[in-house]
Amino acid sequence: MTDYITIADVRAEGLDATEYPDAEVQAAIETWQAFLIRACRQWFEPIDLTLEVDGTNSDTIHTGVPIISIEYVKLNGDSANLDTDYYKVYNSRSYPDDRRNPRIKLVMADEEGSIYTRPWAYGRGGRMIFRKGRKNQTIKGVFGFTEPDGSVPKLIQRALLKLVIEKLTTPLYTAAGSPPPGGSVPPLLGPIIEERTDGHQRKFGQAGGELKPRAPGLSGITSDQEILDIIRLYKAPIGCATPANPSYS
Repeated sequence: MTDYITIADVRAEGLDATEYPDAEVQAAIETWQAFLIRACRQWFEPIDLTLEVDGTNSDTIHTGVPIISIEYVKLNGDSANLDTDYYKVYNSRSYPDDRRNPRIKLVMADEEGSIYTRPWAYGRGGRMIFRKGRKNQTIKGVFGFTEPDGSVPKLIQRALLKLVIEKLTTPLYTAAGSPPPGGSVPPLLGPIIEERTDGHQRKFGQAGGELKPRAPGLSGITSDQEILDIIRLYKAPIGCATPANPSYS
């Protein structure tokens, strides 16, 4: 795993080495990059992986992270690599942009070909499918959400830089008697949003804003709306599927 930003990037924003040593900055980059990857549910650099996935009796395998390139596919537990003429890889980073729906689809290169030269077909109409099974499909390739030139998206770099600076300049604890970072401590209660003078009733809002519109799981990390919006833009869709081979106890 490589760093999406550098210590020099942080220094360029005015954080000098006297107050913020290199080791502290590097640790912050690694910590908050790990958070960003977890929050987006995908990474933003090319990583080599060999996947063993369940077949689902369909002609398509969806991957949770965009595909950059595929070295080989081994279909239905076969030890030999499937001929590249028999599958298509959806990995475009231009138009159409396949990063939001990365997948591998089986195709019949020669509909009229000999049954002796075709790979094992199984399914309706004799078409090839990723046959139902447990980890019976092997895919080796390079995966990651990157720009066409293989670089980290600029917005991800910006979100990480802002997050690192925010955490470095807002320490968890301060010396006794010193003012808290960022000024006075915010009140536990938010602003008054309703008041009844006759009944002497008051209703306070949530301190820092209502929780409902905040991104789930991120309200305690940062309140920077730009960072939260970038995470929302690059968050991978949640993949839901019914297991092809339910296990019974």
